[in-house]
Amino acid sequence: LLPNRGSFVEQLRWTFSSETAENVACVQLRVDYFSRFAVTYGRRAADALLQAFAVQLNKLCPTTAMAARFAEAHFAVLLPSHNEADAVKWAETARKALAEFGYKFGDTAVQLTTSCGIAVGQAGGDADEVLDRASAALAASERSGHNCVVRHGQYDDSAADAQLTHLFDRTTAGDVATPITLLLR
Repeated sequence: LLPNRGSFVEQLRWTFSSETAENVACVQLRVDYFSRFAVTYGRRAADALLQAFAVQLNKLCPTTAMAARFAEAHFAVLLPSHNEADAVKWAETARKALAEFGYKFGDTAVQLTTSCGIAVGQAGGDADEVLDRASAALAASERSGHNCVVRHGQYDDSAADAQLTHLFDRTTAGDVATPITLLLR
């Protein structure tokens, strides 16, 4: 079992207050479309899937890292002594490995994808701010289409953010349904 959010935040604050390394990275991860899986296969299958995911995530962590479960399908990893480039490299490797792992429930094979948000701070900095920035990066990852890694600040341009937020505002059912109908014929 992984530690919970409270334990993670406590460790993150301690690391920021006492870490001698220059950088501390926080990576937040969420299993994409997990609610759909839970509705389709039921709570028992969903719990088994999350347990398998947590085991795999923990195996991917360096020995100095700490993985935790924040909420249902929301996890976080503390990476001491990782700059942004190192954290992105780790997150991309983890995202791909978690997607390639053979999750099974009974005879049903399930492929999971993961969205990741990364924030890095300096030792001695504000741990809660880094946690909030990692959360914002995770939200940007999910708005960007899921199954990707986003660094905090990567999509800070408000025009680009507004464009992502309103991407389908003028889309009608006919815009989507017509090509699909033609494809099915």
